[in-house]
Amino acid sequence: MKCDDSWQYEIAATICLVGCIALPDEVFEKGYRGEALSPDEDRMFRAHPQTAARLLSNIPDWRL
Repeated sequence: MKCDDSWQYEIAATICLVGCIALPDEVFEKGYRGEALSPDEDRMFRAHPQTAARLLSNIPDWRL
């Protein structure tokens, strides 16, 4: 099966952890390894997609 927009998946895979740059190292390492997180750490780790969206939202759409 050929996907005409495969580049979008490649970029998504490349930037999927961008939001983790805002996490403390210990929280990222524990969360990435699947170790138990405190409630505060869990909230921070689960928020990394929204953090990434905020960080990337100001990049202009090159197709416009």
